[in-house]
Amino acid sequence: MKKHRLTKFISLALAVTMSACILPTSVFAKTDQSTIDDLNRKLAYLGDDQVNTSEYQAALDQKISLLQQEIDDAQAKEDAKNADITAKEVEIGKINDQVLQTQTEIDQLNAEIEQKEQEKQKTIDQLKERMIADYKTGQTSSLDLLLSASDFGEFMAGMEYIQRIAKHDKELTDTLEQQVNEIQGSKQERETKLSSLQTQKSDMETKLTEAQNERDEITAIRANKQAKQDELNSDKQKSIKHSNEVQQQIQETREELEDATQAILEAQKEAEKNNNANNSNNSSGNTDTNGNTGNTGSNNSGSVSSSGYMWPIPGRAMGDGYGPRDYGSGYHWGIDIPAPYGTDIRAAKSGTVIVSMMGYSGSGFGGYGNVVVIQHDDGYLTLYAHASSRLVSVGQRVEQGQVIAKVGSTGDSTGNHLHFEVRDRNANKLNPLNFVSPS
Repeated sequence: MKKHRLTKFISLALAVTMSACILPTSVFAKTDQSTIDDLNRKLAYLGDDQVNTSEYQAALDQKISLLQQEIDDAQAKEDAKNADITAKEVEIGKINDQVLQTQTEIDQLNAEIEQKEQEKQKTIDQLKERMIADYKTGQTSSLDLLLSASDFGEFMAGMEYIQRIAKHDKELTDTLEQQVNEIQGSKQERETKLSSLQTQKSDMETKLTEAQNERDEITAIRANKQAKQDELNSDKQKSIKHSNEVQQQIQETREELEDATQAILEAQKEAEKNNNANNSNNSSGNTDTNGNTGNTGSNNSGSVSSSGYMWPIPGRAMGDGYGPRDYGSGYHWGIDIPAPYGTDIRAAKSGTVIVSMMGYSGSGFGGYGNVVVIQHDDGYLTLYAHASSRLVSVGQRVEQGQVIAKVGSTGDSTGNHLHFEVRDRNANKLNPLNFVSPS
């Protein structure tokens, strides 16, 4: 009885000791997994933000381009209107020159008229002096006629005194009168021309004012569009700055995720080390009646199928299969293989890693979480998603069965499992069960 109690006590103490070794690691792993899930959600959010920002910038670019076209059209109209204004100003300048020239000609004609009038008056004065001289010689009747005449015409009409005017005086007077009339006619023509020029100038000035008003309206429209474009450019610069900040956050979050994943791996290694030590102790003390030690066995990835592909993780359990989903809507393009957190994920076949990343919205692998894609020599691709960590990098050559990642639940996932896909060289998604042995 005492021996039985002692054995029971030792067993209980051993169980407590093992729990003390395992429990902190398990709790730490759960804590890190929660951190990883948070970081994955943050990456997804940042990825969506980056996509939305890119779409916003594309929309801004389109609006800026349309506004630039409208600004260019307005500028072309403004330039054409300025050319029209310049032409009208030149035309007004020409009219002003003609007005000035015509006014000068009128002034010259007025001067000529004034001169002819003076010459005519001088001739009349000379004729009067001659008449006075005749009077002094005794020709009283001629002086009376001259003094009694009311104007030169009446004087010239007098029969007696017309006969006394020297022939050259009469011709001179007639010539002067004719010249005055001709000059008056020329003056009238110039005045008519001047009036016409002033009318043309007034009409042209009205058209010039209209053109200037139209130009000012076009300028205002162009300035308004330019202001809108400047505002959009400012918004774009702000968006670019935001995009750069988001990209920086994505980089920092990925680094945090790598650190958290590495911490989990180290915790797992420590746990495996402790478990192996405990199992070794248990094995040495658990001998059956035949003297054999206990053996938990190992579950490898299985044999290679006829297609040359192997099951990517230990065990044969399957969750969702390839095809229409059993719940909700949509199509499941791979198979889900449940496995404990941190289980090795092995390359189904030798090949080259072409993708190793945390999938984010817009990357082509949104929702896949940690994803690895291998291109095989036969042209097919295999995809491994929702991993807790990735152990290979792009460009790396891997061999069949090589550990490339660890099982997890990153991305759009509920529970630890591997989402496994097979694609052809044209990216068509094929049923993985046609490549790996399902049993």
